[in-house]
Amino acid sequence: MDDPPPIYSYKETHLTLNLLDDPSLITLRLPTHTQDAHGSRPPPRSHRKLQPLEAEDETVFAQRFLATSASVYCRQRNEYPRSVLWRVLEDGKVLSLQHVDLSRIPGGPSEASRTLRLLFPSSIRPAGVTLSDSDQHEFIEVFVLTTTNDLYTLSLSPSLFDPSFALDDGVGRWCQSFLPSSFSFRYPHRLVARSPLELLVSLHDGSLLRLTRKPGDDGSSWVETFFSDGGWGSSLRGLIPWQGNSTVHYGNTNLERSTAIALAFSPVPGEGAPEHLFSISLDHTLRVWNLLTGKIGSSRDLLNEERSPHETAKYLLDPAQTSLITVIDQRLRGSRDRYYVITFSPVGTSQFKFWAVADADQPEGMQDLFPSSVFEPPPPSSEIWTMAQFQVTSAGDPGLLNMWILWKNNMSYRVQSLKFDLLHVAQDWQNPWTATASETRLERPLPVLFNKDSADVTELWMEYLFYPGAFGEATLATALAIYEQNLNVAKGRSTKTKSLKERMCLSVGSSVRLNEGGSGGMDFPHYAMDADAQWRRFYRIVAELEKTGGEALSFALDDYAGLPWIITTGGISAVRECSLPEMLWHNKSSLRHTHETVKELRPDVFAEDQRSGESVGAANLIKAAATFRDCFSDHLSHTCHVVLRSELCREPSVSVPARIQSFYDQCNFLGQISEDDVTQLKAALEEVGGSTKLDLDLFRATINRMLRSKTASASGATATTFGEKTIMRAAQEMIAIDRTILFSLVVLLIFLAVDDSFTLDDVESKGSHSSDSPRRESPRLEPELCEVYLYLLALLRGFDVLKWTTEVTYNNKAVESDESRTRDRMDTGSPERSPIEHRPFSSLQYPCFRSWKAPWPRPYRPMSSLLTESVNDLIGQGEMDQADRYKRHVLQIQLRLLSRGELELASDFARYQVDHAWTRYMEGRRYLLTADYARATIQFRKAAFQLANRDGLDVSFITGDEDLLINEDEAKFFGSGMDAYHYHIIQLFDAERAPSYVAEFAETCLQFPNTITDDESTKKLRADLLQYLFTSSLETRRFSQAYTALSRMADRLRQRQYLTKFVHVMCQEGEGAQLLKFAFLGLQPDVDEILQTASQNVLNMHSRPAYHKILYAWRIQHGDFRGAAAVLHDRLQRLQSTSAATPDPENTAVTQAYLALINTLASVDPSQAWVLSTKRAATGATSGVQGLGTKGQNGTKAPKRSVITMDDIRREYQEELDRIAQIENNQFAFSTDLAAADADADADADVNAYADARAADGESDGVGVADQMNVA
Repeated sequence: MDDPPPIYSYKETHLTLNLLDDPSLITLRLPTHTQDAHGSRPPPRSHRKLQPLEAEDETVFAQRFLATSASVYCRQRNEYPRSVLWRVLEDGKVLSLQHVDLSRIPGGPSEASRTLRLLFPSSIRPAGVTLSDSDQHEFIEVFVLTTTNDLYTLSLSPSLFDPSFALDDGVGRWCQSFLPSSFSFRYPHRLVARSPLELLVSLHDGSLLRLTRKPGDDGSSWVETFFSDGGWGSSLRGLIPWQGNSTVHYGNTNLERSTAIALAFSPVPGEGAPEHLFSISLDHTLRVWNLLTGKIGSSRDLLNEERSPHETAKYLLDPAQTSLITVIDQRLRGSRDRYYVITFSPVGTSQFKFWAVADADQPEGMQDLFPSSVFEPPPPSSEIWTMAQFQVTSAGDPGLLNMWILWKNNMSYRVQSLKFDLLHVAQDWQNPWTATASETRLERPLPVLFNKDSADVTELWMEYLFYPGAFGEATLATALAIYEQNLNVAKGRSTKTKSLKERMCLSVGSSVRLNEGGSGGMDFPHYAMDADAQWRRFYRIVAELEKTGGEALSFALDDYAGLPWIITTGGISAVRECSLPEMLWHNKSSLRHTHETVKELRPDVFAEDQRSGESVGAANLIKAAATFRDCFSDHLSHTCHVVLRSELCREPSVSVPARIQSFYDQCNFLGQISEDDVTQLKAALEEVGGSTKLDLDLFRATINRMLRSKTASASGATATTFGEKTIMRAAQEMIAIDRTILFSLVVLLIFLAVDDSFTLDDVESKGSHSSDSPRRESPRLEPELCEVYLYLLALLRGFDVLKWTTEVTYNNKAVESDESRTRDRMDTGSPERSPIEHRPFSSLQYPCFRSWKAPWPRPYRPMSSLLTESVNDLIGQGEMDQADRYKRHVLQIQLRLLSRGELELASDFARYQVDHAWTRYMEGRRYLLTADYARATIQFRKAAFQLANRDGLDVSFITGDEDLLINEDEAKFFGSGMDAYHYHIIQLFDAERAPSYVAEFAETCLQFPNTITDDESTKKLRADLLQYLFTSSLETRRFSQAYTALSRMADRLRQRQYLTKFVHVMCQEGEGAQLLKFAFLGLQPDVDEILQTASQNVLNMHSRPAYHKILYAWRIQHGDFRGAAAVLHDRLQRLQSTSAATPDPENTAVTQAYLALINTLASVDPSQAWVLSTKRAATGATSGVQGLGTKGQNGTKAPKRSVITMDDIRREYQEELDRIAQIENNQFAFSTDLAAADADADADADVNAYADARAADGESDGVGVADQMNVA
């Protein structure tokens, strides 16, 4: 009779630990015992890297990243942190320690995310690491025994694992060493800790060494006590190693057959009762030691059998075996049995024994519970498997236990478990064992090249190699180094300054040559095939390295939380319960045989069955769909995925039957599925009633098992960094299985609905399948089938989004947590930076997962179940089986991506968006951030009507999260009318400094009627819009548009402010002529004043803009000729001041100014042909900055003005001509003439001063009636 198939009830969630440049890692060098004893410790040093992390070959990779021994120690108290992973690396010289708790309570201790790498001066002995803790303090005591017989005591507080804690105080405060004198004659084999104050060491001669210390001792001194067959003491026989006739060579030591290789302590006894130690020695003997007397209370064969002396050699155990005994602290048969012991004998067929202990000091006080029964654990398969370790934990009810067994076969391993009653083991041992399923990442097919494009080849392999959780960074980096060495790639070709992906592409690409084709062009198809071959060569190296990191080292069980761990050489796996879809998937071939057993084992999973066998039918349907999908060729599978992706992303434009028919035709099922494939599918469908009786209700029942409950966890805990990685890896695995099931169901449904070989509604099949058989042009599809098809597509689309969110991470550079900001402000003096700064943004922070909480240990609920429940809840939070939920989630995710500036990811995620106003708005925001303003404008305008309409607009899902792109202030602009919406768009473009688009939307917004009821708000909105329109138009030099906005401003003060800016900008841009064309109704005096002030502030007459000329033109255009003449006269005076410093007869600027002034005054009535003038002093001139007719800066009166008539100007003009003529004719006066000329000049100066004094009370150069009256 064949053994029953395994029942997969548990699932691994694996994490790789060989990370490169881990910011949370720090290495500390520990002192030698000699340095410690003489107080000559070196100064404390802490390093992130003592050597380059990347390995050059397989040997260095194994030393640096693969552990030789490892395990997880869990404290028996529900306080964070409580679980620590220790690993021995680098030939036993490095002990790595890190906490692996999945969650913590907010407000409690800081997250212990630091990884300590302790570098010992000598190698650590095998089985030389043990941990212990106490309820009296929060320290974890780590005891390490090295090959130099030094015993290190490491008292590690949780603060050491806090990245904000400085380690500059040195290791002396928590690291002490001790050299036991007993090791001078004896050699230690195994170290175990009974408590932080008591250690037991098994010695090579069969004796035991007990090390004790007092409370408060730091571990630098221990009290040594020996246990031996004759009791403990200091006898000569106990000090000198006894040489036996036969020993077992192990390492560098010859072990006596009585050497203890497995040790276990009895439960804590009552008051006055002795404690006992159970040991299993190499000679297959179970001994019980009294820890008070040091004597052996009882001794017997491990299988409770009598053996002759000559058979002893057959039953010798492996010295490396350590998991051979466990103690169960339960009392089930009254007061006689105090506790129970389970032992394992790997000899022969491998058997377990169950012992009841009443009095361990008496031989009859320890009884074999089932002397006539043989308890052989069934191996996972027919191959040769070795039981490496077993653990037993309580299953809840008294007497109900759960046994876990770790099997090994070379590099492979399996984990099985059995739930049994301690008093009915003989009956329960016959029940099926539950197995632990491996992750499906190990079953992924290799990429297949379909398009002869080298870019596609590289992209396919990059996606495959960097799939989350597939391969470690160190594995890929080492494979790259080996690949380069094999190809003799020049050093420096793969520069370290580039990322790992870039270096891989560079190295693999450099090994392929692009040759010319037969037609003279480049042979790209052949190049793509060569590139694919090189990538496969690189993958083989990666696969070999990854295989070395998958060997199981130990199995650990958190008794308090109920979470099993599998520790491998390169990583760690949490063992959790399977979800319902995982149960159906992994047990699809056996569930019909083991359904009743599974219901008893996992009643929580199958509690929703509406009728008997519903889950069995779902499993059989999944099996049939998987069987059909497995017969796909690589090309057909690729085509189906491409067509399905197109079907999920596009908006439906044809009927559902036509879409199903199109799917069938595009995949070419008719030509791709063979007759044998159809026969195999029909055989698989027989398990669900055959193809002629296929029920759509079975499809619905199977689909419904993909859905999760959407109730949030109430634990109140948050995930740690390690917990986030574990939870997201479990979510990725669940989503991958769900998508595989749904994809298989889709292609099966389409094939059964369209293909002529099957029918969903007829009684009999329609004959054989052949490519020559006629195809139905229009399949008769029932509405129910179309409904199932659409439901499958909706679920697949939602799971695609979930897959994307759980796989994509990016740097948390936009938003920092309060915790990280607080740590940044702390001056810890530590050389390392907080890893929280570099912590990748987790998918748990997406809005759709906002109400999710991390698992936390609960009474009577194992963590293995809570972890799966938490991941199910996470997926349930983000499930998108309904259109509204899908739309809401994808928009919130896009909002989050855009808010963090992840434009590349947002562009990739855009394919999941639906055609909706919010989608178009999000696309506009994305184009806006990429500076594609034209496309952003198109999207914003498309979304305007719906987002501005108040009716039916829901804005709740875009608010309430401070990390979203739209804050509370911006959300009020939606659903408040077109003007409010466009005002919001204006603000967006203004923030991006896109003035042309600001002006465009501002002008559009002003065309809409105001929908804001508040008058003040309406006025403010209109004023802001005009301000945006004016500013952006002026910035883009759209002066007509800016003038229109300026003239519409109601605020006089703001209008005058912007008018000044408007005039200056136009003058500076040389647009004086266009300035004169504007009417400036009601603003002409202001423009005149602005130009006049600007002209008075001119210091250099040759600079631009020429404000005098512009003001002259302005006044001429408005008929103010005398005012224009005053401007020309002021300009003439400034030119004369400049020309006097550098006389040049060829410079006609002054003469031209005289002519312009004469011509302007000639246009005025002769009685009004005059201007006011202020003579400028030779030194200390006002330079036009100080206003005329006012007091000077020092409180003195400014010079008075004088009246200059037309005759005066003509006379001055003639004098200027004469002066120029004299200079040109070289006519210069003698010294007497010069003296006379000086006298005349002084007289003129006096006359001018008198005239200035008479005109001091006049007005400025402007001409008006008041001036005429003052002069008169």
